[in-house]
Amino acid sequence: MIYGQRIKVIRELRKLKQSYVAMKLGIKQQAYSYYELNASDKKLKHLVEVAKILEVDVCLIVCSEIPINTFTIDLKFKDLAFEYLNKFKA
Repeated sequence: MIYGQRIKVIRELRKLKQSYVAMKLGIKQQAYSYYELNASDKKLKHLVEVAKILEVDVCLIVCSEIPINTFTIDLKFKDLAFEYLNKFKA
């Protein structure tokens, strides 16, 4: 899953509209929709801004091994890292 797909899932779990996130970023909704369609080339700075608006740790967007669900969207970095590491324990 590329970043854009993960951003979309998180936004939908947060029950936010594209227009709201776009307004918070200071861009048009059409420009924001590109983030969700093809965010793989977005600079980390933009991903961090989106993560702040969605109230998630940026790791949740960029680390495809961490599942996105109603539990993980409320975790912070140290908790996400713990979840990730536990996934690979023997």
